[in-house]
Amino acid sequence: MPSPSSDDEPRLEFRLPGSWEQFTPEDSPREESHITAYVEEIVGKADDRAQLRAALRMRLAAGIEAAADGSAQALFICREVMPDAPTPIVMTVYAPALLRMSPVLGTDPDAVMRAFKQARTQVYEEGESDWADLEIPESRILRVVRDEDVPLHPQAPEATAPNLQADYWYTTPGSKRIVLVSFFTPLADIREAMLAFFDGIVRASRFAA
Repeated sequence: MPSPSSDDEPRLEFRLPGSWEQFTPEDSPREESHITAYVEEIVGKADDRAQLRAALRMRLAAGIEAAADGSAQALFICREVMPDAPTPIVMTVYAPALLRMSPVLGTDPDAVMRAFKQARTQVYEEGESDWADLEIPESRILRVVRDEDVPLHPQAPEATAPNLQADYWYTTPGSKRIVLVSFFTPLADIREAMLAFFDGIVRASRFAA
């Protein structure tokens, strides 16, 4: 599945295992009918599920709007990784126009990534021990993982559940731009298995002109 691109720069393409639904946050006002159709497909149209459909539509619309506010190009929701194996994963692709390593001379991916890592250490309390390095042709990738407890309901913030977020920061071929691919899942209890799964998706991704 391709992610939309802008500024005539290479776009990131994915080979996603299983079945996924793609949304385009940049066109969030036009996604209303898409959201409605998707929710009806996974929940059904029965009258006794009207309240559940409304809640899911609201949550999905809010998520897409938040992704759009963060300059997300695409949002993917995993239906299942194999038949009859529903897997709750959200993958979001961000490519903010201003996220460029402008001090770097040239567009060598190693130099761009070094500058990005140095910039992160000046902002966040993290370093080599918090990172994992990956690469694909013409791109270097930095993985940063976060474990956090997320409230199960806005009105009951004391009730939380562990969630896993893995951020993959890509250098863009022939550019100083950084692209972020972020995975989110509540399956934090199988952390290493999920990270291996995310790593596999990232390693199979490619930039295409």
